[in-house]
Amino acid sequence: MSKPSWSSLAQTPLSWLYTNGRPIEKCVFFSKIQLSRNLTGHPFPHHATLAQRKKEFELIWNAIETMSTFSKKKSFSLKSLTPSERQFIFEKQWASQSNLNETSLPEVLVSDSGLMTLSINGNDHVSYSTFGPGLLIKSLWENINEFDDDMGAQLHYSYNTNFGYITSSPTRLGTGLEVSCLLHLPALVFSGKTLKLIESLPQSDYLFSGFSDDGTVALGDLFVVSNGRTLGRTEEEILHGLETLVKEICTFEKSEENTIRETDLSTRLDEQIYRVLGTLRWATSLNLKEGLKLISILRLGHKMGKDVPCSLEKLNQLFFQLQPAHVKFQFGLEDNPNQVDKQRAELLRRELPIK
Repeated sequence: MSKPSWSSLAQTPLSWLYTNGRPIEKCVFFSKIQLSRNLTGHPFPHHATLAQRKKEFELIWNAIETMSTFSKKKSFSLKSLTPSERQFIFEKQWASQSNLNETSLPEVLVSDSGLMTLSINGNDHVSYSTFGPGLLIKSLWENINEFDDDMGAQLHYSYNTNFGYITSSPTRLGTGLEVSCLLHLPALVFSGKTLKLIESLPQSDYLFSGFSDDGTVALGDLFVVSNGRTLGRTEEEILHGLETLVKEICTFEKSEENTIRETDLSTRLDEQIYRVLGTLRWATSLNLKEGLKLISILRLGHKMGKDVPCSLEKLNQLFFQLQPAHVKFQFGLEDNPNQVDKQRAELLRRELPIK
């Protein structure tokens, strides 16, 4: 397969940033559903020999070749990629960070639409994910469930009548299902109420983490909410529970926007927007945390009707264009953090011309 044009991929807008051709306006950037499956009678990939892994790969690849979803696809063998190229795959949401840290790196397939990915011999023998703009959990589940049925008709998946689907991670044992949503919650962060929100969540059932490599920092006020354990819970319970929770969080965010609008916090937000515009005009270097925070404040201002001289579409795209590997490939940089930070500031000036 020909070598991908990383520069071209870095400049291609993410398809899940749009709904009906329009940029995402609300706090849910995208929904994602992933199913993890393993083959009966085969050891998990991290316990398998090279010969066993080759056999598992062949079985799964032959099944994929019959699936219309992947009739046109991009294929990436992560073990043959550089660290920056692997990081780019993660930034595109085509593979999880845990897979990138595996000693035996998986093969990753991306559908022509970019809305479905598949990983072979990562943490599990096969896992497939589907994305959608906004809160689309039900329709995404219908699509991936049908795909799973078709794959399962050709592959004998490991299933126990007492426990359900057998997975490498105990938290996915049962359904093998992971449902997550990427949320932008700048109003709650602005008013200092995110900790209160996190403490109110049922910790055993849901995970609430920042959008970063390790999940500990909410870069750009972006958060990922996902289901916790799956054992003892049906797919429908998991899907409905997470969708209900996300709607509640979005209600909290909207309420906080109204609070800001109706109090002196509105003046404080105006001041922050002016500071952001000044920084964008004069900064010669911005690290990722700084760059995404500037974009987050502008997006909050845009949603609240403030005078923000840039489109919502552009702001949405910049959350991902500013990621380290995206900046490297857009400008053809080496692995030099100082160069990346300088070009990130230049990219913002180019994309958001401030007079």
